[in-house]
Amino acid sequence: MMAYVPGLDMLNYLDAHSTAVTGNTNLFQGIVRAPTTGSPGVPVECVFVLGDAGPPPFRVLGTATEIRQPTVSILVRSSGFTTGQTLAWAVHDALQSASPSTGNAYMDVQTQQSQPNFLEQDKNGHYFWSINVLTRYQT
Repeated sequence: MMAYVPGLDMLNYLDAHSTAVTGNTNLFQGIVRAPTTGSPGVPVECVFVLGDAGPPPFRVLGTATEIRQPTVSILVRSSGFTTGQTLAWAVHDALQSASPSTGNAYMDVQTQQSQPNFLEQDKNGHYFWSINVLTRYQT
């Protein structure tokens, strides 16, 4: 059995199933990085995916089986409100009820909001949205 790595699994799923993002072009794993130019660069308009905690495992009585529900935090950054909102919706819709294939099957992938959550416009004029995803799998 392969290990579940929800943040990386969701990133790979987006890379393979969304036309709005491309890995290491405008889709990155980890914390938000400042925009840079050059190669490889980090554009202003991009998506960051980070595995997060989640509720404690649910143990099935009498077995060694656990149901785990780690979350994945996704931040979308853009220089324009409308373009950022469109990108955030594309990511949200791609992940709602996603079925990542990683050698293991997720029981469920579910966005935790009905729509992307607008966070702020920072001091540099960049707009930010968040999307939180709950994943569920059995060990």
